[in-house]
Amino acid sequence: FRHFSATKSCSSNIIMAFTDLILGFISQFDGTMQTSHHIEIISNAIIENFSDANFSIDSIYDEFDLSKDYIRRQFIKEKGISPLQFLNNTRINSAQKLLLSRNINNLKIYEIAERCGFSDQLYFSRVFKKIVGVSPKEYVGEPTNEPYNS
Repeated sequence: FRHFSATKSCSSNIIMAFTDLILGFISQFDGTMQTSHHIEIISNAIIENFSDANFSIDSIYDEFDLSKDYIRRQFIKEKGISPLQFLNNTRINSAQKLLLSRNINNLKIYEIAERCGFSDQLYFSRVFKKIVGVSPKEYVGEPTNEPYNS
């Protein structure tokens, strides 16, 4: 405060710096932060292809003249998670919707796993539990075959 009030000549610079800082914080919380063009392309490709079990994030990296490590770091910086985590989250979000509508679509859990891009039901269950916190069976309220720990 003493510095600010003592040097009137730089007060406009300080005000501008604080304004930029505040706007940066606001943009992080309201979701208006701009994403890079290549990160947007990767995000859209993941969303469009998540149901394909043969889909590979590496194939997207090859479309750019940037290193995989740089793109991955930039993705994490802008989205807060890695491209693989984004892919798994997208798949699991879709699986959650399908699991909750099982009484309408009559799909088995392994069929839901396949529709969401998982070729292995066991891997699907592991990823589902890691992200959601419960197994797919527990999520829909089915009893599991696991013994109870007293």
